[in-house]
Amino acid sequence: MEKKVLIIILILLSIFSPEMVFASGFDFNRMNLNHTITSTILPLEAKGGNLSSSQNYRIMHTGYLTSGPEKFGYYRIFLSANYISRGPRDKVKTRRAIIIGTVTFGTTLPLLPIGEFRYDLRARVEYLDIQDRVIRVYADSKIKDLNERLGEANYTFETEPIFRGLVINCLLEGRREAEIINTVLRAVKEPPQPALTDVVRNAYETLKGRLPQGSKIAIIAAKPMAEDVVIAVRQIETLFVDDRRFRVLERSNVDAIINELAFSQSVFTEAMSIRVGRMLSADLILLCDINFGSGASKTLSFRVLDVNTGIVIASIIGNFKE
Repeated sequence: MEKKVLIIILILLSIFSPEMVFASGFDFNRMNLNHTITSTILPLEAKGGNLSSSQNYRIMHTGYLTSGPEKFGYYRIFLSANYISRGPRDKVKTRRAIIIGTVTFGTTLPLLPIGEFRYDLRARVEYLDIQDRVIRVYADSKIKDLNERLGEANYTFETEPIFRGLVINCLLEGRREAEIINTVLRAVKEPPQPALTDVVRNAYETLKGRLPQGSKIAIIAAKPMAEDVVIAVRQIETLFVDDRRFRVLERSNVDAIINELAFSQSVFTEAMSIRVGRMLSADLILLCDINFGSGASKTLSFRVLDVNTGIVIASIIGNFKE
């Protein structure tokens, strides 16, 4: 009789205190969430979420994300199981457990469901740019009724296929919008480069405040044969001429001295430009050069040299896209 009373007490405790048996009901990091989904999403790094690094790796880095030495942003994955209420067959299972448990003197209770819990199972995958701003969020959920048993309940492996399916659904949604995600990732990590004209104007705005007003300036292309260098020279020359606070030497005079000295090299050095400046009685030399940068960008540089000392008194660089 005492055993029967104990059985009933245990059942009642489980009914009125569901949290007692659900304290450790789900271990997301022990679940097998492997899959074969692939995508073209750029390389990302795990940051946040509630999964272990090894579980994140199995989900995202075994073919889903593209591989590469450079990361373009982050991702985070959240799995959760939220108790809603008792399930629709809860009372039936409880009555059955009491009857069978009483008849068998409690020997079958560990094997019998003594009730039913309803849970909201959820998965969420977030994609973030390199500045930690969320780009896209994909989520999926499923309501699942789980058997309540005596003792410590663990639904890790029972719900494993469900969580795998939820994660896969999120990954498939991300794959469908891979192009959108990648566009944002690249735009934040590699901002669009300004045009050459914009970089020249920015350089002028900076240099005009650093150079002594009234200075006689000779503007020279470091690569006289390079078309984009010549264009940059013409543009900044026009800006300084229009400023009227500086005396810009005539282009024809500068070119005449260069031709007179027979400077036909493809690259014009600082020493050579200083020599030209002295022959023109210039105070300053503004030497313009362009070099290839990363990707499709180029780097425009301006160096201002004091003709008397040969010292660089100001310099500025900027990137632009052709």
